[in-house]
Amino acid sequence: MADSPGPLDRTFSVDRWKRLLGGGGRLRLRMQSSDMAPIVLPGDILELEEARLLALHRDDIVLVQTRGVCLLRRVCQRLLTEGGERFEVVADGLEAPPTRHGFDEILARLVCLQREGETLRPVGDSVDRARRRRRWRERLGNLWYGLLLRLGRESEPD
Repeated sequence: MADSPGPLDRTFSVDRWKRLLGGGGRLRLRMQSSDMAPIVLPGDILELEEARLLALHRDDIVLVQTRGVCLLRRVCQRLLTEGGERFEVVADGLEAPPTRHGFDEILARLVCLQREGETLRPVGDSVDRARRRRRWRERLGNLWYGLLLRLGRESEPD
């Protein structure tokens, strides 16, 4: 995994990505476009792992290579066709019809993303939910600490 996220550009070849991901590595990239807003916003840091055919499900966010360009898209449907299994994918932030791609065009699956210092899951999560979880953890920690202090005072001899 790279120390700092890089852009999806031609300086890092797709073959090199495939070798890295195939070896169990992960890619960290910074999102440049708003194609997947509001789930993935420009500036978010994406962490991607190798896409595995049996592990791809509806609503997974994947990195698709099509016509020499890499795009982040959401899987909306798996289709069985005469030519094999195809995936219908869509860009959440664009008003465009879904496109169909073979598994060989799917490079990676989004594992998590970082936004404003928070680590988020790509499906059904938001910065607000992550902040609420952190506040609840802090509150529970404070309650536990307060309880321990009270128990300590009550057990002290007079």
